[in-house]
Amino acid sequence: MNKKNITIYYKENKFKFVKKGKAIDIVSAKDIIIKPKEIKIIPTNMIIDYFNLDKKEDVALLILPRSSFGIKKHGLLIDNSPGLIDPDYRGEEDEIGIIIYNTNLFKKIKISKNERIAQFMFVKTISDFKIKQKPNNKNKNKKRGGFGSTGGYKK
Repeated sequence: MNKKNITIYYKENKFKFVKKGKAIDIVSAKDIIIKPKEIKIIPTNMIIDYFNLDKKEDVALLILPRSSFGIKKHGLLIDNSPGLIDPDYRGEEDEIGIIIYNTNLFKKIKISKNERIAQFMFVKTISDFKIKQKPNNKNKNKKRGGFGSTGGYKK
């Protein structure tokens, strides 16, 4: 399998990025204080041009939380998670921003410059398809349920 060349532009200063496994860590571009119950977009200084690939429409970018983020920064959540970056988000000023929500009622939380706040990964997509809709009459006698219907979840 051929490696793909991905270009990551930076708006101001070069940033440190860490690639371990399938995802690449994203860091905050500056120190930010998030007040209780506040939502902020954290700048990353990153503009990703992953569309210099062969089939531009067959790649998307997912923004995901880091597994340790909620523990280290108790009360912070990445809003709109996972985030999807579509192929048309590729202009010179289209900096990746991470939407963070402070769930705390009274505690403000600081995110430091260069602190790892999220991660991203590239995913292949299907771009040429048709959707066909029809009623579901085949499963009339099957068990109905939903969340926890096979055990373990009680309303």
